[in-house]
Amino acid sequence: IMADNIRAAAASGDVTRTAHELAKIAGRYDAMASVAPENADVLAHEVMSQELSYMAPEMAPKLDPKGKVIGQEWTGNYIQKTATVRQAIEDWRPQGEFQDMRREYQSAAVAGASAAAAATVANPAVMGPPSTPTQ
Repeated sequence: IMADNIRAAAASGDVTRTAHELAKIAGRYDAMASVAPENADVLAHEVMSQELSYMAPEMAPKLDPKGKVIGQEWTGNYIQKTATVRQAIEDWRPQGEFQDMRREYQSAAVAGASAAAAATVANPAVMGPPSTPTQ
């Protein structure tokens, strides 16, 4: 579903929607990497490695007063790109608003995983009956 959502967002040409979907994937990946690394590997393989055609923020070198490159800054424009979902996330990374969305999605995913774990502890029947050892 995540792969379908990001493809649909990117195909729409709506850069805000695309950024939200990329932030959602990135946030969930971040949460999975800390809570369930094996699930993060699945997400990386099945979603983040897929190719995507999308609008990315156009970046230009950011210079200090002496002309030394000290980073990158957004030009205010977008450019059409084709790359993996992982690269699309990297293209959006310098955007502060994107990072805020990513952190929000990560927090929500961690909270959801914590709530599910707490529900399992509070109601062991969710896990099923204990198994009896065989001899």
